[in-house]
Amino acid sequence: MVGPYYPAQTAAMNKKMAGFTLMELMIVLTLIALLSGGALRGWRGWQQARHLEESVHSLRLFLQRLRMEAHWQNSRRQLWWRADQQGCLGSGPAPEDACGRTRTVWRPVWPEVRLDTLRGEPGFYGKRDAAWPGSVELHSPAGRWRVLISARGRIRACRADSAGCR
Repeated sequence: MVGPYYPAQTAAMNKKMAGFTLMELMIVLTLIALLSGGALRGWRGWQQARHLEESVHSLRLFLQRLRMEAHWQNSRRQLWWRADQQGCLGSGPAPEDACGRTRTVWRPVWPEVRLDTLRGEPGFYGKRDAAWPGSVELHSPAGRWRVLISARGRIRACRADSAGCR
């Protein structure tokens, strides 16, 4: 048996369930803003880490090319470092003013990556892929990487804070 039909009650219930309240909308918008802010921060951190790793890879390729040229021409390729805004690394005569982009000069492509230090007096010489050992350090907000050059001309990269990167 069905109860009596009250049109006034049904209209009030339909009006109550017609949409969201202002408080519910504010809570949902707050949650969306918080999640978006966290995702944006994570995206920026990921991007900075990729830029740093890409710069390390580019530096390794530059050093390998210098090593191959020294081997091919049986000549010396001594490295120099200049500390300006981002830093630059090169071979051959060091420019007196700012570093330009030439075949023998390497600069970080991304503005947040900085060439930090040059340890030792690294360079390449001779027919046997030999080298003067040393290291080059890069850093950005995402961390620090070190590119090591061994006496046998081996070039490897590692995180500066890792145990095997000495």
